[in-house]
Amino acid sequence: MILRILSFLSLTVGCFLAATAVTPVEIHHGADAATDPYEVSLEKNLATPAVPDKLKAKVSDVMLESAKKLAAGKLRVERLRKGEAFVVVIPSDNLFLPNDTLLRTDGATKPLEMLAPFFNRAGEYKVIIVVHSDDTGSEEYRFALTDKRVMSLYDWFDNRFTNTGNLFGYGVGSDMPEADNSTMAGRRKNRRVEIYVLPDTRLIESFQKTKN
Repeated sequence: MILRILSFLSLTVGCFLAATAVTPVEIHHGADAATDPYEVSLEKNLATPAVPDKLKAKVSDVMLESAKKLAAGKLRVERLRKGEAFVVVIPSDNLFLPNDTLLRTDGATKPLEMLAPFFNRAGEYKVIIVVHSDDTGSEEYRFALTDKRVMSLYDWFDNRFTNTGNLFGYGVGSDMPEADNSTMAGRRKNRRVEIYVLPDTRLIESFQKTKN
């Protein structure tokens, strides 16, 4: 499967959501697309599919249990969409050597292995990789670095799991900082990988078929 890399033109930060212009397959700043999940903005991808109001509590309960398991494994986990989804945040330095785009081979991928349950059954979860950098180097360099790191992460998942049809990736450079880039600690915090886990169509449909 070809990874669709989506690069950013402009971003508005808010609860890890960003508005962006994208073009699939090639790393390119282009016009936004409408419905194909490979071509929509990060903001729209994080908001879909929507969970019907009557199912929100059930979906949130399932997602909370998954989030708790990951947090018990010492991962940083934050809940989103009022509990319907969550994001795992991993320092890029834990996965990549400085300025490198290949995953480290010293056991650094153990946190990624903990995400295996979300690839076991096709269509139940959507996983979105977002890679950030600090503001070191040119804008072109930062986007290229994060795009290539997204590719490495996608390849890692795709080589290990069969159900990666709902895996998406965005390289965002330094446009969504968490901290002040003027300090070493701030730059370290900004260099991060966010892996969003959202309920997908089949998981939602399974609750619709369940009697109350």
